[in-house]
Amino acid sequence: SLLCKKILLLNNSMSEEKLNKKFLTKGRVSFVLSLLLALSVWFLHNMSQSYSANLNYNVRINTTIQGHDISALSENKIVAKSYATGFYILKQRRKSENGELLINLNSKYLHKKEQGVYALATSDLEYVIAQSDMDDYGIRDILSDTLIFNINIPSHKRVPIILNSTLTFKSQYMLSSEISTNPDSIIVYGDDRYLQEINSVSTRHFKHNSLSEGVVGSVKLVEIPNVRFSQDEIYYDIEVERYVERSREITIDVINLPAGKELHVLPSAASLTYRIPFDRKISDNDLQLFVDYQDFILSSNKQVLVQLRDLSSAIISFDIYPKVVECILID
Repeated sequence: SLLCKKILLLNNSMSEEKLNKKFLTKGRVSFVLSLLLALSVWFLHNMSQSYSANLNYNVRINTTIQGHDISALSENKIVAKSYATGFYILKQRRKSENGELLINLNSKYLHKKEQGVYALATSDLEYVIAQSDMDDYGIRDILSDTLIFNINIPSHKRVPIILNSTLTFKSQYMLSSEISTNPDSIIVYGDDRYLQEINSVSTRHFKHNSLSEGVVGSVKLVEIPNVRFSQDEIYYDIEVERYVERSREITIDVINLPAGKELHVLPSAASLTYRIPFDRKISDNDLQLFVDYQDFILSSNKQVLVQLRDLSSAIISFDIYPKVVECILID
C-alpha cells in the first residue's frame, strides 16, 4: 500500500543518515589521532636537536677545609650557557629553578677572603666542571663573576683513636712495640650536646692471624650518629719480631733513699722473665730491679711496686715476680 511504501522510504532515509554520522565520527577521530601523531613526531624531532640556552644555577660545593663544614651553598647564582638537546635543556631548566648544581671541589680552588668566607673564580669553576663527569648539564661557558661561599666553622673536638683488633702470632713471634696509627687522633664535628659525650673513636674490628712479619694497613672508623669526622679511616703499622725468652733472679735495689735511713725489702730479690729480639743479647749490668723510696712513703700498707730499668732498651716485654714487695724502714 502507499502507507507502507512511505514508511519504508523513511526508514531507509534514517539508516543512511545514521551511517553518514558514523562515518563522519570515525573520520574526525582519525583526523585527531593523525594530528596528535604528527605533533608528537614534530616534538620529538625538534627536542632531539641541539640548542644553546642560558640557565641560572645555585651552586653547592662539597669540599674539605680543616675545621669547616663540608658543604656550602653559594650566596649568588651563576648564569651558564649550555649546549645540549632540547630534552636536556628542558630538564636543566627545571633543575636550575628547583635544584642546585652540586660540585665536589678541591679546596685549593677556594680563596679565603675573611674568616669563614671564601671565593671561587668562575674560570676555576669552568675547569672543574670540564674535568668532572657533568656532561648532562652541557655547560660550556659561565657568564657570571666570582662566587662567594660562607663556610661555617662548627663546634669540634679532637679525640684519640682506639684500635679494635685481634692479632695472633706464630711461635716465638710477638709485637716489638705498640701498634702505631696515623693519625693517632681525629677531629669530630657536631653540636656541643653530642660532642660532650664523645671521648674517643673506635676503628672497625680487624684481625691478622699467624703473624711472623710486620703489617701495614688501613681500617675504617666506626661512625657515630649526629657528628662527622675529619676523616673516615686511619692507617696502622704493626711491627713484629722473633724473640727469645730469658729469666734471671735479680737483687732489688732502693732508689731515692735519704741519707741515714735504711729500707729493708722483703723478699730482697725478684724473678725477671723477659723477651728480647732473637739477635740481641743483654748483660747482667743492663738490668736493674728497684723500688722507689717515694713510693714507700706514699704507700698506706708499706707495699711497693717493683720496677725495671733496662739500660739496653732491647726488652720487648717482661714479667716480674713478685710484682709487689713489702718494705720495712729502719731509721
